[in-house]
Amino acid sequence: MSETSLVLVSVVLFARHPDAPVPRVLTALRRQSLIAQAEVLLVDGREAPPSDLPTDFPQLRRIVAEPSNMPMLKARGIAEARGAFVAILDPWDEPDPRWLETIVAGFRDQGIAGVGGAVVPPAAADATNRAAFLFEYGAFNPPMISGPSDGEMPGNNFAVRRDLLLADCRDILRSEGFNKPFCQARLRDRGRVLAMQPEMRVVHLTCHRLWPFLASRFQYARCFGATRLRFVEPGRRTLLRIFAPLVPALLAWRHLHAAATHSGNRVLLRGARAQLVAICLAWGTGEWLGYWLGAGDSCEQLY
Repeated sequence: MSETSLVLVSVVLFARHPDAPVPRVLTALRRQSLIAQAEVLLVDGREAPPSDLPTDFPQLRRIVAEPSNMPMLKARGIAEARGAFVAILDPWDEPDPRWLETIVAGFRDQGIAGVGGAVVPPAAADATNRAAFLFEYGAFNPPMISGPSDGEMPGNNFAVRRDLLLADCRDILRSEGFNKPFCQARLRDRGRVLAMQPEMRVVHLTCHRLWPFLASRFQYARCFGATRLRFVEPGRRTLLRIFAPLVPALLAWRHLHAAATHSGNRVLLRGARAQLVAICLAWGTGEWLGYWLGAGDSCEQLY
């Protein structure tokens, strides 16, 4: 049996900031029951070399990368993956003990190209972090519907058949990295089925301060808006630019309504409405400017 055939799942984990809780996530991965059939690719773009990585973790391979943004670091890991499935995990998301098992179970149906899982908040969080969670991951907080989905999928808890990802998204991976909205949209455009798997669960660990988080969402949104224009037909570009001024208000209404009507998110919204609106306005303004003025240097600052 070849070395490649022994790898069932390639877990791609990136590190860009020195404060990323990588050791905690690696500890959770070491405890997975299927870790012997997996590889963990830590794509490390930190300028200072880490001193706290385990030395007795044979499935771990650290890939030293030039400092880059989050999507490009993920794409570097995908390029070096050997598994039948590639699982994307962020360093702020701690997987449940059966995470790898549920990923493999999600692909028993040969018609499924990719699976996304649940993202849950930590036990305690202040208003800013609850608002940040609702904005980014509220759609993936249980309860959620299992099975094929045409809706949004997480980018920090997502697994895909490697051969299909490379076949359908090679150009995106090369130019934009694993920028999840565009890769997932391309898979669907090619007729691939993406499914939600609630048992595939991670706990989100980040601790945000409001103003830096608003700035990061603005930058991400400006990059998203500018990049989106390159992947749509000319007529749709015109519509996106015309209606761009409405994006901040529509985004705020959508997120407030979604949180208020979701049993798992309603309690998180208490005392966090103002922060959630501020995040929506920051994103909406960035997306608006991206449509009209381009990305500037925003794409270099993603995470």
